[in-house]
Order: sequence, then structure tokens, then C-alpha cells
Amino acid sequence: MVAAGDKRGKIGFFTPDWTSDDSCVTLLDVHSSSVTWLAFDKTAPNALYSSSYDNIVRRLDVEKQVFTEILSLEENQWNFLSTSHLDSGAQMVRCGFGTGHMHMVDVRGGRANTVQLHAKTIRSIDVSPGNSNLIVTGSIDHYARIWDIRKLKRTEPLAEVKHTQGVTQARFGQGSGAVVMTTSYDDTCKVLLLDRHANSFHFMRINHSSEMT
Repeated sequence: MVAAGDKRGKIGFFTPDWTSDDSCVTLLDVHSSSVTWLAFDKTAPNALYSSSYDNIVRRLDVEKQVFTEILSLEENQWNFLSTSHLDSGAQMVRCGFGTGHMHMVDVRGGRANTVQLHAKTIRSIDVSPGNSNLIVTGSIDHYARIWDIRKLKRTEPLAEVKHTQGVTQARFGQGSGAVVMTTSYDDTCKVLLLDRHANSFHFMRINHSSEMT
């Protein structure tokens, strides 16, 4: 099954088969604004999480087509919900906002926590596959930053790398998570090689401009 969201808040489910019409596509009204993120739960394949610019995070039981609201904020609170990330192991959804805040929500219920990590919109959030205490965030404030989630109150990153324009994505590599790759509007990728504790790193820059000359 493949899921995709659109700018009207709808989510479509595509189940490949041999039909020649649209009967293999199911379309649901889920949000009132653009869908910014979708993720299937690795520990519960029938659960699909979604977030939107309407500042709402929902969980859908795909089989029953029943929604559960995980987070609902005032539409303009922290500007807008720009991206999210599901940490299935910790049962945690982390949401990035236009103000640079990150909101952490336990999907089982309980109090949510909020911390400001950037000066502007957070565009991406990712968790290290080798150390679940490490996350990386990317923002249009030009920075990608690595954090220890146990020390977020200090709001000091373990490491950071700066681009000349906004960061569009920041992701850990598979395996140990010793590699982080960032992309940016400045038409470059940066590859960060971390030590075991993410206390030091070095990076290389890769140009990826697609402009025709």
C-alpha cells in the first residue's frame, strides 16, 4: 500500500492490482489544509500518522478507516506545523513548527513538551538508528543541528553545520548513524561524519546544482 497527501488535506491510498480504473485508490478527507507529513508505524503496519498546516496530527487505522487525534493546536500557534517525525520505538511524535519550536507528543497520551531549537522554520527531524537519544534537525535558518534529547533543556546542540541558505533535509545514514547528510537551497549537500558520541565531526561539501548553463 502507498499513501500520499495533497494540499487540500486529503490522503489517498493506492493498492496496486491489475484493475484498469481507479478502484484501487481510496481517498479520505483527513485535514483542512496541506498534508506536510505521512508515516506508517513500523510496529503497527495498519497505523498511518499524518500532520498538516492545520496544526493537527492524526493516526489512522487503515483497516478500519478510523482516525485518532494525537495533537490539536490552535491553527496559528507557533505559526504552523511544518514537519513531523514518528519514533516508533519511543512511541513519540516530534513536530517542527514555523517558529523553530519542536513539540514532542507521546502517542499513548500524557503531557507534551516543547523546546525551541532554531530561529526559523524546522524543515526536517530525524532520529539516529544507532542511538535513539540523538536527533538531527534542519531549518531554513541555514543550520542543521544534532541534539541529545536528554539535554534539550539546555538548547545547545552537540554539533551543527551551516549552509548559506535554508536547510531542506537532514538525515542520519542507516546502520550506526555515524553519517548525517544535509541538503539545502544553496545547491549543496553536506556529509557529516560523527564520532561515537557526536562530540566532534567533519564534513565534506557536494555541489548538486541542477541549473542548466
